[in-house]
Amino acid sequence: MIQALRAGGVEVRHVAPRPVRRVAQFSNYLRGIPHYRAAFESEDNHQRITDAAHGCEAAICSREFFDGLAAGLHLPVIPVLHNITSCSLRAIFPRNPAARPFVWTAARWERSLYAQYWPFIAVAVLSRRDEAFVRGLRSGSVLYTPPGMPSRLKLSSNAAFRPEMVISGTYDWFPKRRDLAAFSRELASVQTPIKVAVDGALPELEPPIESGPMVADADAIRIGLVLDRFESGFKLKAQYYVSQNCIVLSYSDLSADFAQIPDSAFFVRRITHARDVVRVATELAAIPAPLLRRRMSSFSAACAAAFSWEKSAQVLLDGFQSHEG
Repeated sequence: MIQALRAGGVEVRHVAPRPVRRVAQFSNYLRGIPHYRAAFESEDNHQRITDAAHGCEAAICSREFFDGLAAGLHLPVIPVLHNITSCSLRAIFPRNPAARPFVWTAARWERSLYAQYWPFIAVAVLSRRDEAFVRGLRSGSVLYTPPGMPSRLKLSSNAAFRPEMVISGTYDWFPKRRDLAAFSRELASVQTPIKVAVDGALPELEPPIESGPMVADADAIRIGLVLDRFESGFKLKAQYYVSQNCIVLSYSDLSADFAQIPDSAFFVRRITHARDVVRVATELAAIPAPLLRRRMSSFSAACAAAFSWEKSAQVLLDGFQSHEG
């Protein structure tokens, strides 16, 4: 986003708050500062951001972690929320009672902060689900600024469906590793000849997933898996898979962000079990290669046009200009 803004002629200064010590973080929790924000709330960080903003016309707060710091600035601010904390915590840990106090604290914070007009002249979000939630909290402007799609791998004239499922991303974070482990158990219960290709590395699993490395291939239309079972933020993997000519199968509902793109119901689907992958692979194998190739190319091009860093950067600039007007 910074690169896109600079390319549009905007001078951008970048400042990153520093995490506080554990004792200070715990003290922030006791003061009612919600999860994530408590790790950065300090006088030093307030001063750092104030100093960096000196002489600027506006500020963009990229990440909800820092919205409390940005709220103290004396110039118009647009926070860009990667996730809505109360919603994401509720989705990730739906049956964990230890998460409830963090959800309540974040929800109270969000109701108070995002309803303000000043300095938050607008609030930007990455997903349609988050957009709907924030619109319920404020009467002011809410901006949809999804991330840009990676560069497309253009299909060759001989491209056809390959029965291969792709798993991308890192799984160091417990909720993602938990959902990956659930998929490995499901996959072990399904008799399937479909190979698994991994873009990255998988942790140790029981049962293990037999896989090989994912290689970019212009001759292949494959299946890309989003294994997160929680609906939160924008699933970047979906864009990556589309850029690599994959039909996206997801355990979480991605339909809202792709709904306006023709043929999205075909290329972005929700599944509930590993057996659904086999069913979809059988369906795709029966489609004539020229027809599938044309549909894949058209859908990928439409996604690239819809999801653009330049477009989202312009939405932010228009938000500031509307305030000035």
